[in-house]
Amino acid sequence: MQKSIIFFFCLISFRPLFAQQINVANLQCEYQPQPLGVEAEHPQFSWQLFSAKRNVSQSAYRILVADDSMLLQKNIGNVW
Repeated sequence: MQKSIIFFFCLISFRPLFAQQINVANLQCEYQPQPLGVEAEHPQFSWQLFSAKRNVSQSAYRILVADDSMLLQKNIGNVW
């Protein structure tokens, strides 16, 4: 199954304690920042969180994958 897919990560569902500002950076799939044609059945995703506060942690995430960036702007993932 070979597909060229534009990967965008939409990480939501952070459970902030006291409404901290959290930034997400260094998004990767299979150790690549902008992968195309990933064939892994269970691809590995990674990202880093940055916050000005101490002891900030992530409690949940949601990943949307679509082949059209307009779908992602509407929070719709048509691949997963």
